[in-house]
Amino acid sequence: MIDRGGRLVCVFLLATALPAGLRAATDESKATGEVRAWSLYEPCTKPGEGGEVEPLGLEQLKHPQPAERIAAIRRLLRRCAREGIDPLLVSLGDEDAEVRVAAIGALGELRYPLKTDERLAGLIEQLIPLATDRDWRVRMALARTLASFQHYPASNAVLNLIANPGTRPVVEAGDMRARCAAILMVNQLRDVRFSRKAISFLTVFVDHQDPALRSIARSAVDELKSTRNGYHELVAIARKPGIPLQRVRAIEWLLQWRMVEARPVLTEIAAAEANPQVREAAVRALAALKD
Repeated sequence: MIDRGGRLVCVFLLATALPAGLRAATDESKATGEVRAWSLYEPCTKPGEGGEVEPLGLEQLKHPQPAERIAAIRRLLRRCAREGIDPLLVSLGDEDAEVRVAAIGALGELRYPLKTDERLAGLIEQLIPLATDRDWRVRMALARTLASFQHYPASNAVLNLIANPGTRPVVEAGDMRARCAAILMVNQLRDVRFSRKAISFLTVFVDHQDPALRSIARSAVDELKSTRNGYHELVAIARKPGIPLQRVRAIEWLLQWRMVEARPVLTEIAAAEANPQVREAAVRALAALKD
């Protein structure tokens, strides 16, 4: 995770069969209903930096056993083998969801250096269709990889194709996890143009009629405070005239996080806000923080 100053304060979850712990993370999310604020992928920078140099074994990407295909992907990562990028693009269409997840994560770590904007755009273009993948784990993995590009079309896809894919309602837990993970990833970006809209989706999800789905969304609220942009965006939502319900929710979340540094902003709102609902929320939050 990354704190508000951009410092790395928590590394990736423990790795199992998939890169960067994605299998462990999705299994944990499924078991507990929680969503984690992952950091963006750190790209590998030199061959062999991940361990002992070993044969690429690109032919193993076509092995009949999914576990062997995943193992081949892990070898590419240990080698930081960018010559594996094109073969991995074929793996994006693998029939096994865990292989697709592994390939997506590997592309997130192997992405640099891409020599031209055209090459980068081509890679992103081939990843984006997986935003509609039937498996929520694939969509969750894609959110992290696309966000790690820090490139407008990729970030836009995380926000508008994964976090909020049109008017399609959230009806099952996996979809809620993938959407909330995308919201958190958007709030790790240097480009803050996407963050506030992502949080607006979360203010809706926390009121979902299904208690289990509400619980997942509320766990994402807890994780939002660990993202790069979450705190600053909540302050901006609370302060700027807009939808009263979203402003009240932002104030409540600042209180939930016990963000005493937000006290000057809350004092300002309590003293001068025209909307009584927002003003009263700020007064309540100030009183609770004082206690």
